[in-house]
Amino acid sequence: MVLEPGEAEARVRRAYEGARASRALVWTAPLALFGALAVALSARPTVALALSAALVVMGAVALWRGKSLERAVVPGVAAGVVPFALAHAAHAYGHVCTGSACYSVCMPACGVGGVVAGLFVWRVARRRSATRPSWIAAGLFASLVGSLGCSCAGNHGVMALVAGLCATLLVPVLRGDFRGHGHAAGGSR
Repeated sequence: MVLEPGEAEARVRRAYEGARASRALVWTAPLALFGALAVALSARPTVALALSAALVVMGAVALWRGKSLERAVVPGVAAGVVPFALAHAAHAYGHVCTGSACYSVCMPACGVGGVVAGLFVWRVARRRSATRPSWIAAGLFASLVGSLGCSCAGNHGVMALVAGLCATLLVPVLRGDFRGHGHAAGGSR
């Protein structure tokens, strides 16, 4: 069997991309399990299902693309676990009552969780000399995972999470900590 000049290269490229896509789908399974947990715990399962789907799709694309996006998955998801856990703990705790007034603790928990997640992303990004696409992707993963928990407080809880995350990550942007546009060395693909 004689192959055309570009045919062999095309076959190898398809096999390579197919293997990368398969690997990405396998490594996305934990994100799907995390999403299922979020749906089970959520007071708003439809919202949690939509956010979980977005998390799985974003994770699959980042893992398939590789390089700086792939390196953002684990730190971003780990950072997002903080607001996720704080929001669910606050939701389980309920309200704080002082005198004649009662207050929900979900929104403050989401804001604090966003700040902690932002600090975590910032610290990991600085340690790894992360490029701008990498730390932005990590922030997006943290937002998605945190939103799975902060949706207990509705849109305001998610906004508190994002505000805390953005406020924290604004400092390194203004300081110029993340100037790189390209890809850090050592990535796959």
